[in-house]
Amino acid sequence: MNKIITAAITFFLLLNFHDSLSQDRIKLLEQRLFDLSQNVSGLNQRVETSVSNGSLKDFLSGIASTHNLNFQVDPSINQRITVYFSDEKVLTVLVYLARQYELDYTFTGSIISISPYRNPLSNLPPPPKELRITYNPSILALTMDLQDDSLLNVAKRITQISGKNIVVLPELYSRKITAYIQNMPVENALEKLAILNSFKLNKTNDDSYVLEALKPGEELVTHQNTPANSNFSVRRTSPSGGGVGGPSSASINIGQDATGKKTITLNVVNSPIKEIIKNIAEQAGISYFVYSEING
Repeated sequence: MNKIITAAITFFLLLNFHDSLSQDRIKLLEQRLFDLSQNVSGLNQRVETSVSNGSLKDFLSGIASTHNLNFQVDPSINQRITVYFSDEKVLTVLVYLARQYELDYTFTGSIISISPYRNPLSNLPPPPKELRITYNPSILALTMDLQDDSLLNVAKRITQISGKNIVVLPELYSRKITAYIQNMPVENALEKLAILNSFKLNKTNDDSYVLEALKPGEELVTHQNTPANSNFSVRRTSPSGGGVGGPSSASINIGQDATGKKTITLNVVNSPIKEIIKNIAEQAGISYFVYSEING
């Protein structure tokens, strides 16, 4: 409810600001025309005319010709107008047209350049999309309704409201994600995000979470009826042309057990040992050293 009220207040403030800006603009144009009219008598002459569905550009050209005014009219002005003016000053007519048809006037000596008004606010970037993420501290649960939202912004917001540190690696900075999750613990919610949007989730020793992209040849494998910390694992498949014994393949699953410890499941056929060790280390996020050449 508070968010709705805040959004409504913001809307009305912006609306009032826009109206105020428009009024100030018209007042400024009116003052500039009045100042110019002290030296250009045509602006003080009276207009007597009636137009039905006529060209605004032609109407302005007609006023300039009749009252000896110097107008430069932008070709993009193409509105149709229906107006009737009786014994009205040219200056007042120009103010009316500026307000009614969103025209802008610039002045060079006695020359009035007339063009469509371009609101400077229209060039401002749109306000950032509000993320629909809530956290219930009493049950330590997240609810998220995401639709093509920035993963980086989502991770930042979850960190802010839950106190859980979530690190997004650079390769995922531009990733957009979609998901609906209701009343889930942070870790389970992050797992569901990873499954739905195909990225890896790793938990570090200090209870932080690291989100990283799947590497070439990796895919997520979901598990059924497993503890909360092992809803999915990463499988790496690396078929190759084969070595001495013929074609080779390797499927490596890195998962977690109920205590959070990582588990490894291998399905390897004729694959080099050093490649298997390398893939396991990469997926498990561990460092290793080789002191001599590994053959086999």
